[in-house]
Amino acid sequence: MGESIKVALFGASGRTGQAVARAGAAQGLLIRASLRETTRAILPSTVEIIRGDLGDANHVRDTIAGTIVVCCVFGPGPPYTDVFCARATELIVNAMHRVGVRRLICQTGAMIGRDVANWTLPVCLMVRMFRWQRPAVAADRTRQEELIRESDLEWTLVKPPRLTDGPARGRVLADVDTRIGLLSKISRADLASFLVGECVAPRYLKQAVYVTW
Repeated sequence: MGESIKVALFGASGRTGQAVARAGAAQGLLIRASLRETTRAILPSTVEIIRGDLGDANHVRDTIAGTIVVCCVFGPGPPYTDVFCARATELIVNAMHRVGVRRLICQTGAMIGRDVANWTLPVCLMVRMFRWQRPAVAADRTRQEELIRESDLEWTLVKPPRLTDGPARGRVLADVDTRIGLLSKISRADLASFLVGECVAPRYLKQAVYVTW
C-alpha cells in the first residue's frame, strides 16, 4: 500500500525529519524532501530532494505538487528563538489548496497551543514558563496550529512530549486525551513510525493526537 503514496516532507534535515524519511522509505513510501540550499542531511537514497527555502511560496508549491500527503516536522531549534512556523505553514496550506492536495500531518508539541486537560499540573507550570520566556515563539507555534485547524484540509496534529534519540520500542500510546506529565517522552524512531502510519492509513482526521510511550 505504501509504494503508491508520495509524501512531501518539510523539516527533513532535523533529527525527526531524517527519522521520518528512513521510516517512510522502509515502508515503500516515495518521499520528496524540502531542504535548504546549504543544508546537508543523511537521507535514504530513494528520497527525492527539492532545494529551496520554506519562506519561498514557489519552492513550497513545487515540493507539494504531485504528492498526496504533506508531512511537516519543522520547528525552532536551540536557542529556540526562530519565529517561522506559522508563516511556513500558511504557505504550505495555501499551496495544498492550489495544487489539490488534501492530507496534512503536522507534528508540533504536547505543550504547544491552547490549554488542554491532558497536562498535569507540573506541565501546566512549564507551559506558563515557556510562554513567559519565549512569547514570540509560543505565539508562533500556537498560530501554526490555528492555521491548520481553520483550514478545510484533512489534517492531523501530532503532539509528542520530550523527544529522545533512543531506539524504537515498537509501541506508542496515542489518543486525543493522552495524559502528559514531566516524565512523558517518546523516541524519534517511534514518533516517525507513527507519522508514517498516519500517512498510510489515517486514524485521526481533524484531531490533535498526543503520542508518548
